[in-house]
Amino acid sequence: MKPVVKNVDITDIRIDGDTQMRKDVNPAWIQGIIDNLKNDIEYDPIEARFDGTHYWLSDGFHRYHAQSRMGLKTVMVAYTPGSREDARMDAFKANVRHGLPLSREDKIFKVEQALKDPLHKDKSDREIAALCVVSRSLVGAVRRPETKEDRKSTRLNSSHLGISYAV
Repeated sequence: MKPVVKNVDITDIRIDGDTQMRKDVNPAWIQGIIDNLKNDIEYDPIEARFDGTHYWLSDGFHRYHAQSRMGLKTVMVAYTPGSREDARMDAFKANVRHGLPLSREDKIFKVEQALKDPLHKDKSDREIAALCVVSRSLVGAVRRPETKEDRKSTRLNSSHLGISYAV
């Protein structure tokens, strides 16, 4: 379904639904957006799901915070009908092709959110990786963190040429 784009009262946009898939927003990035907006540089509308009452923000948290800090009363929103959970699903894929690139910490946070979610926690590493648009190895590392003690206990010492092999 093609999103509807309209001006929405900023107070009607919900940012409290666990749809932010970054560990934290970046204040410097927000300030950069504010500076650009003051210089008439346009940004795409923020993205949300509308459940008939609330607009659940799914992409554009930095743009939202910049516009909020500027005191704007309304913002352009591209929305499609859907629930908070639909917005969460959209948010897992946000910032892959645009915006501030996700840090490793952000990617780990996103995977942790997926693994805590009752709808996704039992999915395979491959499915979680596809949902979050991260590598399967990252999902495995988050799901099954390995300590130094774990690595030591999985080493086999071979007397052949004095080489140790990890298994």
